[in-house]
Amino acid sequence: MAETVAETVETADTITAITPQESFDEAYEELEQLGRGEFGIVRRAFHRKTGRQVAVKHMPKTTKSREELANLSQLTGHENVAKLLNHYETEEELLLVLELCDEGSLSDFLVKHLKGRRLGDEECALLMKQLLSAVKHCHDSGLVHNDLKFDNIMLASSAALPKLKLIDFGNAQSSTKKAPVDDMWFVGIIFYQLITGQPFFQMDSDELESMDEQGVFVDPGSMQCDAFYVQLRLSIAKRFGNSITLDLLSKMLQTNRNVRITATDALDHPFLLRLQERFEKGDERKGSLESLGNVSTAPTLAN
Repeated sequence: MAETVAETVETADTITAITPQESFDEAYEELEQLGRGEFGIVRRAFHRKTGRQVAVKHMPKTTKSREELANLSQLTGHENVAKLLNHYETEEELLLVLELCDEGSLSDFLVKHLKGRRLGDEECALLMKQLLSAVKHCHDSGLVHNDLKFDNIMLASSAALPKLKLIDFGNAQSSTKKAPVDDMWFVGIIFYQLITGQPFFQMDSDELESMDEQGVFVDPGSMQCDAFYVQLRLSIAKRFGNSITLDLLSKMLQTNRNVRITATDALDHPFLLRLQERFEKGDERKGSLESLGNVSTAPTLAN
């Protein structure tokens, strides 16, 4: 039976304490499996007293899982980071109780709603602003996420705006050991696919062989490449994005990390500031999750 270690459950309006004697099985009832990752299994559950649905991540008790618990405890409180509600321990497992992101991953959303097509600039900006805000929070907290990808970006339903939630901090490292701008490279790869509807490293074996023959370095496995390959991909992005969009993208995809844009500076880029101006004027028509399914074939923010 799981014993409680840090016991708080966040309801819609308050945080209600759970008694220290209450076990996980007494507090929650688990339902179906939601997913399986590198470090554990995630299941849906609901809190017996409040009825709130949550996600429960089961992990072996290791140094790695305790590091993830410490990282989540440090980061919880930001609206774009999945909240750690409580945690429990058994003899073999560490159980993390997290807020449920009921709209699934950003990867699932793209497959289900876009079917290979792309988002418009305003929809891209809406998602990128939240992702960058979460990444900045990590960096300000002294952590590098170190595993930014579509499957680690979740969406939660909201009355007005789609709420992006960053998850899975099992690979996070201290910013004293890894450069925060390393995260920004992967933010750029995500941004590229949102703009173009194509994966940054999408190519068949013949294309990869041709790149190698031309002396172009590209390694899809490690998601690394040289500046020449970046320029080839930016030339494709020009078909979809305007000059402001491409300026931000190119600053994220600098192969020289010393000149790569930071999350803080990216949030101050005109591409995102124009979105902020729209919302300040009260135009939130394109902010719903439903609207993100309405793909665009042309840029919507002026040059």
